Amino acid sequence: MEQMLLSGSSVVVASAISSACVAASSAGRSSSLQLECVRRSLSLVGIGCEGNRRFVGSRPELLGSRLLERASGVARVSAGQTSSGSDASQGLAIFYNYALAFNPAKSRLALEEKNIKYVETKIDLFNGQSLEPWYLRLNPSASAPTLVVGDEKITESVEIIRWADRQGAPLGGDSVDRAFVDEWLNKVDAWDGNLFAAANSPAGAALKYSTEYKFKVAEANAKRNPDMAELYKEKISTLKKNYIDEPNDEAVCDANRQQLRVLLDEAETRLATNKFLAGPAYSAADAIFTPVIYRIYLLKKDGEYLSSRPNIKRYYEEIKKRPSYKKVFSVSDSALASAGEVLPAVGQVLFATLTGKY
Repeated sequence: MEQMLLSGSSVVVASAISSACVAASSAGRSSSLQLECVRRSLSLVGIGCEGNRRFVGSRPELLGSRLLERASGVARVSAGQTSSGSDASQGLAIFYNYALAFNPAKSRLALEEKNIKYVETKIDLFNGQSLEPWYLRLNPSASAPTLVVGDEKITESVEIIRWADRQGAPLGGDSVDRAFVDEWLNKVDAWDGNLFAAANSPAGAALKYSTEYKFKVAEANAKRNPDMAELYKEKISTLKKNYIDEPNDEAVCDANRQQLRVLLDEAETRLATNKFLAGPAYSAADAIFTPVIYRIYLLKKDGEYLSSRPNIKRYYEEIKKRPSYKKVFSVSDSALASAGEVLPAVGQVLFATLTGKY
């Protein structure tokens, strides 16, 4: 499934304003207008002009250009190095990720907890990059994550978690309930966190606009690649179902919310006697569940879903201290980093919309 952004709806709204900056710049209008647009956009995500100066030093005018210069194809080695060439990926797993998305966070937590070295390559889910022919051939669902290990490619987050857990001793070893871990992975994977976000976020209009833009990208790519026309047709149908039809179907949304409550109730019961979900040690069950709780807090639904579940709240405070958590959610936890991730993509979206070149 296409990924719903992990960052808050304010970033989506801000990015829509900031897209005007790119259009103004490409039309030859003044850089002062571009800067003003960026400032106005960042104010919507809680970053004022004074805050901007803290990040960029004595030259706040650099902020807009730095955000807009972020490249979408940079590969990052998990140890912290960066590389734009293929040498970095030689012999390593390649992880196609979008830092603000829900499902990739699950599998990346497992990769980090297992200390698996990998090359992280951004695949932009906002600007239609995931619909490009090369990626659609790699992952026919045009989603993230995708893990490529030699000749093997894994396109489902839960299967990436399982792959990571098979590398050496599994997380938690013999101290955890391995039967529960396997069952829990299936249960959490069956819950649609993207539908939950779409149905419980005020960014419905922005989501509809983004989805309709992707329709046009898919249609244009289908014309350029007639051998893939049927695959693009299926993708358009899936996008419509996931992001227009189902979020507006109250019965479907109610079932999704009830499914979440059942998961939370089971977790609350287990955490009453266990430090982690499967026992005394962190396991793959915790990796797949952490983004679920993160999403609840992100959508400001913790009062509704977690106030009566103190064991989950206590557990989550401990989870947040782990290095893996800090690494995986560092971008979505930062308004500036989130804006830097989204703004260039929205500029591309607006440019395509204005020119009709998809």
